Amino acid sequence: MLNIEQGQVNILTIRESNGTHEMNVYRINQGFHICQEYFKSKYINQVSQQKKLRQAVTE
Repeated sequence: MLNIEQGQVNILTIRESNGTHEMNVYRINQGFHICQEYFKSKYINQVSQQKKLRQAVTE
């Protein structure tokens, strides 16, 4: 989760130093990507744990 917070700080500093809209959008998209990856990996872990539990129950 730290990465996302750092990304937000970077967005602010870029906006202050040089006002290019493209860089801001790029950083924000990077932040979303980090979020997506984080939740995707959490979801995949949950699903695989559920599968293991089902296998254990049926065996």
